[in-house]
Amino acid sequence: MKALKLIVFPLAMLIAVTMIVTMLGAAGEGFDEHDHDEMNKSTDVPDHFIPPEYFKDARPATPLPESEMISFILSEKTLNTSAQDKRKGIIEPPVPSPDQDPRFMKYKEHRNIFIETNIDHDDAVVLVRMPESMYERFRAGAQNNTITLPASHFCKFHDNLTDLDTHIACNVRD
Repeated sequence: MKALKLIVFPLAMLIAVTMIVTMLGAAGEGFDEHDHDEMNKSTDVPDHFIPPEYFKDARPATPLPESEMISFILSEKTLNTSAQDKRKGIIEPPVPSPDQDPRFMKYKEHRNIFIETNIDHDDAVVLVRMPESMYERFRAGAQNNTITLPASHFCKFHDNLTDLDTHIACNVRD
C-alpha cells in the first residue's frame, strides 16, 4: 500500500508538469494570421478591405446651418502667449463664454462670430470655427481655460482684419 502511494505522487507530479509545459509552449507560439495563406487567398486585397456594398446606401453629410456654428477671431499674439504646446499644427486658444467674457464681442452683424476686443486692424488674426455643440463639449472639458485643437481642422490664418473680412464676405455670398 505504501509503495502504491509512492508511485501515485510522482505520477501526479509528472502529469501536472506535462500539462504546464504544454500550455506554456502553446501560449509562446501564439497565432499570427499573416502566416496562414488560406486566410488571405487574394494578394490584391488589402488587410482591411471594406466591400463596396457597405457604402452602397451612403449619402454625404448634410452641412450644418450657420446658426449652429460658432467662430472666434483671435489675435495671433493671443495664441503665441497662451499656447503651451509647441508641437507643429496644434493650437491652444482660450475658451471664453462668449456672451459673458469682456474680452470678446460680436463681430459686426454676425450673430455667432466673436472677436477679441483688443485686436488692432493690422494684426495677424486667426479664425477658429467649429459647431457650437462641439465648442460647448470642449469648454466643459477644458483645463486652465484653454482647449487643444489641430489648427488644420479648426483654424484659418489671415494677415489682418481686411483679409478676414474678404474671406467672410465670400462665404456669405456662396
